[in-house]
Amino acid sequence: MATSSFIEPIFENDEDAFQSGFAVPGEDRGPAVVAIDIGTTFSGYALSFKEDKFSIFAMSTTDPDRPQSGTRETKVPTTLLLKPDGSFHSFGHKAFEHYNRELDDSEQKTWYYFERFKMKLHVQKKLTKKTTVAAANGREMPVRTVFSHALRFFKRASIADCRKIFRAELRSSDTTWVITVPAIWDGGAKQIMREAAYEVCYAMKTDSRIE
Repeated sequence: MATSSFIEPIFENDEDAFQSGFAVPGEDRGPAVVAIDIGTTFSGYALSFKEDKFSIFAMSTTDPDRPQSGTRETKVPTTLLLKPDGSFHSFGHKAFEHYNRELDDSEQKTWYYFERFKMKLHVQKKLTKKTTVAAANGREMPVRTVFSHALRFFKRASIADCRKIFRAELRSSDTTWVITVPAIWDGGAKQIMREAAYEVCYAMKTDSRIE
């Protein structure tokens, strides 16, 4: 199983890291920007507080196949696992591990395991709200729903990491959420991603805190 993600500082040099004082816990960091990148093979997120916009903190995890190496990864595999009823189970290394190593053949037939689902928005020319993407076992799920689950995972992970590392809350009123999209995508693909983001961010509009 993959270890819990945490936020790793990225600085040009050690002096910048020291002078920033960014890792001091408990301080009020103010407005923040969280950028989420759903890639074809790997995905991740990074955050920065606007008071110190040149100090960027990226998601970091340990490869479960090499736990003793000490190597950190700033992205996880773009793999999503949903339960038979379509509810979220896991994303990244945990999704891969559970589907391929913990579910037997009969169970795999009823779950939804997705890899490289981003390609669906690139290769299919006509996209609608009803456009689906096939899981590894052939079961279909609306592509917008698949992206919503992925975005929600990173939203929750960034919130949890901010609380754990900085003892700070990300609030809808002062957090800017950025989602990267390829420049070559057409309007239909971008609209699918936009609608998936709206679905995830609906709770932000009804509560001052992002839960």
